[in-house]
Amino acid sequence: MARAHGDGLRGHVNESGLGAAGIAVGLAYLALSVFVILARLPRQDRLNLPPVAWPLWRRTRLPMTLAAVATGAFAVASSLLPPGSAVASGTWMAALLGWTGAVVILDAVSRGKRLRELPALQRGLLTALVVVFAAVTLTRALAPALGAAIAIEAQVVFAIAMLVLLENVMRNAEREILWHVSLPGVATGGLALVSLLLYAAVILQHRFSPPLIGARLALLVMVLPLFAAGAMRAIRWRPRRLHLSREAAFYSASLILGGSFMIVLGIVAELVRDYGTGLAGVIEWAIMFAGLLVLAIVASSGSARSRLMVALSRHFAAAPYDYRQEWLRSIATLSADGGVSVAQRAIKALADTADSPSGILLTHDRQAARLRYSEGWNTALEIPAIPAGTDLFRRCCERTVVELDPEGVTAPFWLAVALPDPRASGPLGVVLLGRPRVAQPLHREMAALLTVVAGEISLVMAERQAAEALAVARRFEEAGKRFAFVAHDIKNIANQLGLLLDNSQRHMADPEFQADLIGTVRDSVDKIRAMIRRLDPSAADRAGRLDVGARLRHLLAHRGRVVLDEGDGHSIVAIDPITFDMIVNHLLDNALEAGTAAQTVIVALSHEPGRVTIRVIDQGRGMSAHFVRERLFRPFASTKAAGFGIGAFQTRELILQAGGSLDVESEEAAGTTMTIRLPTVHEPAAERLETAGIDHE
Repeated sequence: MARAHGDGLRGHVNESGLGAAGIAVGLAYLALSVFVILARLPRQDRLNLPPVAWPLWRRTRLPMTLAAVATGAFAVASSLLPPGSAVASGTWMAALLGWTGAVVILDAVSRGKRLRELPALQRGLLTALVVVFAAVTLTRALAPALGAAIAIEAQVVFAIAMLVLLENVMRNAEREILWHVSLPGVATGGLALVSLLLYAAVILQHRFSPPLIGARLALLVMVLPLFAAGAMRAIRWRPRRLHLSREAAFYSASLILGGSFMIVLGIVAELVRDYGTGLAGVIEWAIMFAGLLVLAIVASSGSARSRLMVALSRHFAAAPYDYRQEWLRSIATLSADGGVSVAQRAIKALADTADSPSGILLTHDRQAARLRYSEGWNTALEIPAIPAGTDLFRRCCERTVVELDPEGVTAPFWLAVALPDPRASGPLGVVLLGRPRVAQPLHREMAALLTVVAGEISLVMAERQAAEALAVARRFEEAGKRFAFVAHDIKNIANQLGLLLDNSQRHMADPEFQADLIGTVRDSVDKIRAMIRRLDPSAADRAGRLDVGARLRHLLAHRGRVVLDEGDGHSIVAIDPITFDMIVNHLLDNALEAGTAAQTVIVALSHEPGRVTIRVIDQGRGMSAHFVRERLFRPFASTKAAGFGIGAFQTRELILQAGGSLDVESEEAAGTTMTIRLPTVHEPAAERLETAGIDHE
């Protein structure tokens, strides 16, 4: 029955002149597809952004090209065939599916995601649209009677699913994403709405409505510029983010203006119906669709929203800015990372406050006394360095917000926002903002808000610079600590070699002295090499291994007044042998100096699961608890006239680097016990001889 009604309608359409119009619309959409494929924009637009890459071109232009071809095919088919025919119905569904897919793909590309990474609802609805289209097409081809019976209901379900999918995409799109999908999304939603009305009327009235068919063709003409503009935006790929405050006033004004506009359209449509010609119904629906399109475009247009916000701020809003919302927005922008530098986030926070589309940061080079270009946001423009003696520099030192000369060296920028340095006089930097989307004067409220945001940005950037300087200072501190340890060890080696030279004049002919001389020089060379290795920060990762018991026996073999009390067992520790010798020798030297010539020093070695304990025990003069707590490990505080004051500090640091600990128990006039605890490692028995340190004898 739908086919019969469609055949009866064909003569009416052609007689009304809509047949030729359909062919013209079809040719226009085919021309749009050719333009989308062949269009070549300038390499840089007015914001000097780089051209878009080929993969993005392919993923955004190809879906729009296919959708435009399908729409052109439907327009031609609708002018030659009845509206209920298989070709007209199929091409109409293909056009709707093509534009919906283009919007979804454009949204996915804008987010940097693939289709399978979209929300489950969007993927499910898009899959449902494809299934419905395929089912209707196959049914019309294999069983024409059954296909014609279910085609109308399928069109209604198809349109409803489209509207739900488009609403979900538009509602969840962020501001910069909405800039890309708003126009094709609004246009596709308009087509889905007229499709829903047309086929719902067929279900209710059992015939196609000629006014709705004509209005559908008129709507195709109306949305053609929207599809073209959407394609241009996808090709151009210039992300923008527009943050708006004062939402209550904005939405109230939007509802009032939108309602007033729809009332006017209703009055005009009623007049056309009462006094119009035979096309009054077509014109009435066309006017209604035009009104909906205008409202949707205005609602999704950044420029229109900006103009409305400026007008509200001037004439209606008591407080032009919601400082709470602006503050939260600025904090969110500064804290968001996403691979964007702190400088670009700072520029963006100020640009959103002033409704500016771009900006650059000039940092204050205090050594060269100038402002020099650092980074840009949404622009590739750079300006020459601004010396400290210029008028702009002086004004930025005096005020936070400065309106720039449109003909000066800072053109085409509009405002200069100084970032006050919390640590010194003069600005930390200056942000130059591009002219806003809607021309507006610099009023007091905007300057006050920019001053507040600039102060927060200054604190963030100063904290970042301080953290970087602290990291550098810590690296220098670590290097200085290693050099101080080396200087202390070199002093000890120099004293040892000096004593050897003094004795060589009397004992050089003694063979035993000669052997001792060679051994001492070899030991000094090994120690110097170990010092050089310690200057490398990664030397701790290449520590050797040694048997603690064997190494202690080797060290104490030539020591007088030292007794080794070795417990049962053995332990392997991960530490450089020269470093271990330095630790033990330092503690032994101090213990021997603290006692008399008649007193001995006990070195007690005990083995425990997972660790080894070495105790150096003397019966010397001891130390007070205050001295141990406040002075013993303080660097550069020595009780010796020729000492560096870092021996005890170095010893503890070396033990800590090996993963161990050093504890002190001392009592004045009773002696001192220095306890070293080191973690042990497991090692096969075949390797113990190699790690025992015998090769250093």
